[in-house]
Amino acid sequence: MDDKRLDEILNEYVNSTSAGQNTDLKKYRNKEPKVLPARTNKNLALSICAVFLVIVIATPILIMLIAGPIVDNLFDNGIESGFSISNSDESPMITCAVKSEKNAFDINDVTLTFYYGGDFPENLEFHIENGDHYPTFRTCFKNDDGDVYEIKHVQEEFVSEKYRIETEKKLFVNIKKYNFSEVLTIPKDLFTKDTGYVAFFIEGQNTNERLPEEFVRIASTQRIYYKVEKDTVYLSTKKPWAESTTKNSSVSDSKSSKSDTSKFDNSIEIPPAEVIVRPDTNLEFWLGDNVDGFDWSLHVEKYGHFGGSDYYGLGYEPIISEGGHQNDPEHCVIYTVTSYPDYSSKEQHISWIYITDPSIYFNGISLNTAPEEIKRILISDGFTIEEFNVGFTAEKGRLHYQFLEDYIRLRVEVTNVYNMLF
Repeated sequence: MDDKRLDEILNEYVNSTSAGQNTDLKKYRNKEPKVLPARTNKNLALSICAVFLVIVIATPILIMLIAGPIVDNLFDNGIESGFSISNSDESPMITCAVKSEKNAFDINDVTLTFYYGGDFPENLEFHIENGDHYPTFRTCFKNDDGDVYEIKHVQEEFVSEKYRIETEKKLFVNIKKYNFSEVLTIPKDLFTKDTGYVAFFIEGQNTNERLPEEFVRIASTQRIYYKVEKDTVYLSTKKPWAESTTKNSSVSDSKSSKSDTSKFDNSIEIPPAEVIVRPDTNLEFWLGDNVDGFDWSLHVEKYGHFGGSDYYGLGYEPIISEGGHQNDPEHCVIYTVTSYPDYSSKEQHISWIYITDPSIYFNGISLNTAPEEIKRILISDGFTIEEFNVGFTAEKGRLHYQFLEDYIRLRVEVTNVYNMLF
């Protein structure tokens, strides 16, 4: 088409529009707007309500239809636990994790990959000197009957790059990346019932805080629940079965260790609590004090305790490192709260007291008191003294005291007759 013919077509369109369509447009603009009748508006509202009701009724049905196959195929996607934590929660420094691509195993070959380590500060030497120092540790399995299987005893420093965890902070969760992992097989003998659970844990000798020969739990995986069908073991971290209630089964709360004792065998006798007389002391609490329901909001909680809770004494606060970790101040008091006299007991009591403040005293004893004077006072009070290379201990009944140059640790023994796992 040439330019001349295109101009003719455009002129014809403009003339026709100005002659006719503008008149029609004016007429259209002068018309009254059409109003929907009231019945139409009412019908529209009813239609919206009906759609809403359909959504409300149909959603649970759809969820059941979708979730049903997921539950039925609970064991189709492997298991994974310990690699993430909500960034609103406080995570212990030392943690464990477990992972497997499958959930069904031959009972003679229940093999999974376990991860463990610590989110240690950058300066490892400083932390070993002033924080945690584990020159030896051991790894173990434990089932809900209390049976413990030691995997290995490691003679090397746990606080090291080898066992470091890097934490990647996301929007809602923190992702843990473990440097160390190993493939382990859970022994067949730990599957003692049709259903139950097994856990992997680490115990270490923190020589900065404990007697050289004393192992303490420093980390544990969550429970790995199992179900045995003939020669096949099914695993899950989601507790898909009703837990067995045999003699040694137990329920524990890793935060406060409060328990549902209705599942325990009452024929097992729990040693009675001793009457502990409060001495002349400037401590807020003493061993055995009942703090069930006490408001700890004015105290700072120290994180990382399994089977109980730790709180700094009133007025003491931890030093927070650049990595967000809590470090004890030079002088402080820390109270440990657990169940007492047994971990299955419901009420919470003071079971440990850790003292590094020289101004704290009890029965005329403080960090400034000469060791020989401390021994004299305790022996006269009926305690038995035992020496070791860097300090000494004193014991009487359930009471256990430990004295080193820079701290005093006091505890009242808490029994664990049901072999509760933390």
